[in-house]
Amino acid sequence: MLDFTTTAHGWDVPGGPYYTDVTEFIEAATNQLAPGELLMMDNFTLAESMSAIEIMDPRLDSGLAQSLDEKPTASFDPYFPLLPEEVCWILDRAFATEGCALSQTVHTLLYVHELPTLDPLAWYRRQPKALPIDRPGNLVTSVLNASILGLLKSCDLVWREFAQKHVYENEDVMTEKSEISLCEGTSVARVVDSLESAEEWLVSQGGLPWSEELLLRVQLRKVMLRIFASRPRADSELNRQFLSMSRELVQRIKDRKQPSLPPLGSQARAAFDPAICRKFISHVPLPVIRLFDQERTWDALEAMFQGLQDLSPLEKTEDLRVWKTTLNLASRNPPSFKRCSYVRSRTTSSFTSTNALIFNTYPVSWLVREILSQVGGIPKGVIESLYSGADRVTLFHWHAFENPAAEVRRSFLATAVSN
Repeated sequence: MLDFTTTAHGWDVPGGPYYTDVTEFIEAATNQLAPGELLMMDNFTLAESMSAIEIMDPRLDSGLAQSLDEKPTASFDPYFPLLPEEVCWILDRAFATEGCALSQTVHTLLYVHELPTLDPLAWYRRQPKALPIDRPGNLVTSVLNASILGLLKSCDLVWREFAQKHVYENEDVMTEKSEISLCEGTSVARVVDSLESAEEWLVSQGGLPWSEELLLRVQLRKVMLRIFASRPRADSELNRQFLSMSRELVQRIKDRKQPSLPPLGSQARAAFDPAICRKFISHVPLPVIRLFDQERTWDALEAMFQGLQDLSPLEKTEDLRVWKTTLNLASRNPPSFKRCSYVRSRTTSSFTSTNALIFNTYPVSWLVREILSQVGGIPKGVIESLYSGADRVTLFHWHAFENPAAEVRRSFLATAVSN
């Protein structure tokens, strides 16, 4: 139990009679220091000083660029019913949030963090008895809910592709999830069912403003999800159909009317928080970015779909010369979304999978034989005959010489390094 003693200053200090107050001693010593002077102990280096002094917070300068006149004036309310045009604008900006670090893009859409709220039972429980006619609840609980599910599941599938390490982390892609769910435990089939239910509801609402525009965006989200879920080569024919559909849908969206920018006081503007990444745990400081405008977003999506379509010649042929020509041509093109990180990773996945099969069909030895045959002009059976024919004794003699020679070389290098 602590013993407290009252000092001359009138406040208690722990320690009992053995406690010595050195406050005045420290104050007298520090008064001798000049402004900006630092008193350091022995062996105090720059590393210790940098560890002791925190220079601001790296998260303060990260996020999305936003001017003061773009800041919404309303507080976000996930239970607030929305207009059809507002939902259309949110879906458009959700497409624009794909392509950079999740915490700066997808996670800025606040509905991503409110998926349980968008459940019909939970959402309608918080509503008045009668919703406005121009703000039907299914716009939020069906159309917006399914689209957010499709967005997150698409991010999950793309994240799994990047997890194969075919592109460089923190250079080509940022895979940090910031401990936010991407619907990893939700099946693709369930998300597709939700999107198709939203399609059916929109088709049934013939007199609803913006119903056709919303339908095109829901269909595009569903097709994109199926593209990301397809397997290289195994689903190549089906994937080509999806890619053709996606490019057609983007063109139809561009040809129709576009939603206008909602006012600052609307819930659609409040649904995005560009600074939310400052609340997340980040292992790498993120630079400030600015999202594409909508026209450039559609152009970027079209370019990505075109880049994926360019993989078709590689998946349909087994001629190495076609592979070499196609890849050389792609490598000489200027940087564009046709060669974005996902397209490059998907290209590598088309060639090899985790079990080291070429196009998930042939072993690596097949690739060696094809290179010798098509590039070197060496018949395919020559190498095998050297091991199985009369000349294999020569190969055995060569191996008997090669192994001791390699051992002598390693021994010589080890001696040279030690000296």
